Amino acid sequence: MSQKILHAAIALVMISAIAFAAQMSINSTTAVSANILTNHSATVTTSTNISGSASGSTSNSTSGHHTGSHNLSTTSTSVVGVSSGGANPTVTSANVHASIQALSSANAKLTSQAINSQYSHISCQVNFTVSFLNNIIAAAPNESSTLNPLITALQQDSLQLHSYEASNNSTAFHAYISSTYNPEFKTANSGAKSALKSITNQTTRKALRTQYNSAASIYQSCSVDALKNLEQEKLQYYQNEMAKYEIQVTTLSSRGIATASINATLNGANATIILPFQNAMTSATNTSQIAKAINTYCLFNGCKTGINYHLAAKFSDDKLQAILSKIETLNLSANQTVYTTEAQNDINSASSTLQLVGTAQYQGSQSETIWGNLKNASMIIGHIRIKSSGSASASTK
Repeated sequence: MSQKILHAAIALVMISAIAFAAQMSINSTTAVSANILTNHSATVTTSTNISGSASGSTSNSTSGHHTGSHNLSTTSTSVVGVSSGGANPTVTSANVHASIQALSSANAKLTSQAINSQYSHISCQVNFTVSFLNNIIAAAPNESSTLNPLITALQQDSLQLHSYEASNNSTAFHAYISSTYNPEFKTANSGAKSALKSITNQTTRKALRTQYNSAASIYQSCSVDALKNLEQEKLQYYQNEMAKYEIQVTTLSSRGIATASINATLNGANATIILPFQNAMTSATNTSQIAKAINTYCLFNGCKTGINYHLAAKFSDDKLQAILSKIETLNLSANQTVYTTEAQNDINSASSTLQLVGTAQYQGSQSETIWGNLKNASMIIGHIRIKSSGSASASTK
């Protein structure tokens, strides 16, 4: 194949050192995109790819380092309620695990949609809780001085979160949930439990039970709608990401790079994550089942107890290997062979760590190890200069 085509193929693996530095410093619930650049200039070096593609090149960006962008965090695991049976109703937790979070800060549109779904679910919680607290106050007016401030706090929380949702401020939105909404929601639960203990009249307790069941039915329907929306958004996001990777495969293949291993990785993503997630979505009929589906199948590194496919790392690893294998078919000098050996060692190290991780989330320094090795390999390959004769030399720039 022409050397110009190989130049472009090599440049496809150049991952911005600046982006990697930023990625190494982020926490496990935030994701950023690393640019993988295409460069059609005659000489491919590290320096031409750190900030962008050179003149006449095209830029091909994909989500590179996903540390946990699909992790769905818990907004609350309990909802004020009264058991539906028995002579003495007691406060119980609703049969809901409200675990929602923005799917990816690297995708602004998706973040906006996911925040909207999460806010919708929180509105379901607040409306249900406030409704039942008001029922308790009507049954026991002497509890109003305790419960009314709790109602006010939840309503104010809802207004504040709506403000963050409207401005698409994902960081403030989730910070407020953790620091303010969750604690005040738990306080409301505790307040309701204490208030219910003061109500001993069985007729009153029976009426409260009926009111609770009515409100809980509305809550369940409301929550299902909110979670279904999030479920669809997550699937759409994954499908969009897969399409981006498939475009890269087509580009590599058109330039003479073997893509069998990369295609196998993408097929594995469909078989392991996309299709099972779609099946779980189809069969899910209540909030618990929907939340389980969302938290079980993760294309990247977002499932605490589910299946993590780590597609970004696997794809980058396969792509680097495919391009390095093509380079090794050239007339390499002894100096160049040293470079390719170093790159191969880094790729092997990344592969080994990925195998060790399996389908779990990254632990300790595993993420840094994998992406550090992939970065090193891409930068080493970037030092290669391909001459028009088909031979190769190394650049120290």
